[in-house]
Amino acid sequence: MSVHDPSKHHRNFARDLRRKAVARSNRQGRSGKPMTVFRWLNRFKPPVNDTTWVRLIPGIYKGFDGDDVPYFDYVEHYNATVRSGTICSRVWREGPDGSMEGSGKCIPCHAIEEEGADNISWRRLSAFLLLHLDWYYLIPATDENGNVLTYRKDSKKHKAGDVIYNRIHEAEAFKEYGRATIRREKYEKVWGNLMHWSLGTNHLLVLSSMIDSLEDECRCGGEIETLLWECPGCGNEVFDLTSDDLDYTRGEINQLVSKKYECPHCSKLVFLAPVTECSKCKNPDPLQIWDVDLCVGREGEGTSSQLIIRKHKHVEIDKRCRDLIPDRPLLQRVFAGDSLEYQAKRMRLDNPWAEDAARRNVEDYDGDEGEVEDDIPF
Repeated sequence: MSVHDPSKHHRNFARDLRRKAVARSNRQGRSGKPMTVFRWLNRFKPPVNDTTWVRLIPGIYKGFDGDDVPYFDYVEHYNATVRSGTICSRVWREGPDGSMEGSGKCIPCHAIEEEGADNISWRRLSAFLLLHLDWYYLIPATDENGNVLTYRKDSKKHKAGDVIYNRIHEAEAFKEYGRATIRREKYEKVWGNLMHWSLGTNHLLVLSSMIDSLEDECRCGGEIETLLWECPGCGNEVFDLTSDDLDYTRGEINQLVSKKYECPHCSKLVFLAPVTECSKCKNPDPLQIWDVDLCVGREGEGTSSQLIIRKHKHVEIDKRCRDLIPDRPLLQRVFAGDSLEYQAKRMRLDNPWAEDAARRNVEDYDGDEGEVEDDIPF
């Protein structure tokens, strides 16, 4: 079974993500070589004042709170003076109240805490793997001298000596190379691209609301209604939403069940289980975010932009781009903490540990952003 199998993710994921995102808004382990090229070239951003279709692909990662989650949590720093950013190299832990505590060395963190640098930001992000459902052209990758690049060694997808192709979005390809050149060179047109999407707190709240709403839709096409909330331990009813004597509003109950609740019958602290009914079938099976294509876009720019999810389609993953889905998790390598040397160079900061050769939970780079990675599945 693939590590990206949606069935591995418990139904509590929707409520849990919503709870974490709300708590985060109120407070405002790595292995393998870092995938820096994929980080820079395959970053997805929803278009501004427009929309495009994507399909989220779940992984299995450890969240800052220690729970298994289908996305990858990381911290990003940005130096507004030099307009450059890096990935924090500290190890972060999230407390039950949403507070964050970091350990280890990080140059931007040191500049913020010890030097009072107000031009450097600290931002928590959650990265999802996705398929961008649009047209791309396969265009040979070249070095700075215009020489075509080839793979240096055999891999599952390629052989040494094969030409390396970049997937260039159709609109960008026309803009950069021109339609006439693309037609003359007969570059292959393909559907879809594997990318990553990092969401801050506000955008994550929008996505979590979409996840919540999908639970009202059944795979059969019917509408799901929650009748009761019961304790999964003792099986007793806790909230009866059909009763006229209910002491809470629906909104208040949604807040209560988004986190663990002390059962009044067995006194255990548990996530309450919904008892549901479908308008079309006898076995309600709510949709998950991994079951649908999403039509997404943005309104506004920068940190004040708003994520817009226009619509969704419950369909199988497009078979034209299924082969792009990797066999193992990638995001822990895409967003591995940057080395202290790299942080100092990118952020133009002095390294206070320059004489200390120790590196805790940080991967060193074999090259720069132009290096080719052999294990991308295309």
